[in-house]
Amino acid sequence: MKKVLSAIITITAILIWIALAAISDYTWHEVKINEKTKQGWVVISKLNNLIDITHPWTIFKQPIVHIWFINNNIVNIDGSLYFVEILSVENEDFSTTKENIVYNIIDCNTKKYAYISGKEYKLEDLNKLDWHPGNPGMPDSEIIEYLFKIESNKKDIRK
Repeated sequence: MKKVLSAIITITAILIWIALAAISDYTWHEVKINEKTKQGWVVISKLNNLIDITHPWTIFKQPIVHIWFINNNIVNIDGSLYFVEILSVENEDFSTTKENIVYNIIDCNTKKYAYISGKEYKLEDLNKLDWHPGNPGMPDSEIIEYLFKIESNKKDIRK
């Protein structure tokens, strides 16, 4: 009887541990999204393309492993040019997250973006930047489309 009870307790503990790990894999992003939206960030893109053999449930449904936000303080530089602050949050190993902030200039006319090294920029230096087209289906393209919608709405309001 003691062996059966011990086996049941052990199996139950293992199942609870697995369940908590699986729940954490699928809910970490909700906590991070709530935290960041309260700080003025807007969710732009989520990526869920990871299958991890040590987390076999990811074979059936891939959890979100990366989120991109844009700071709500979007600065219109000149016409269709915008300065944006982008936050990338990655769930590195199902236990820790890594955050990285980058600064971009987005051109809504050409639908291209350029990285800049910080919050400082000069209009005369914009031609010297290395401009990139957005990659369809990727976060950079989704950020450009988000700003393009803002630009389009702004033009509609001016009419």
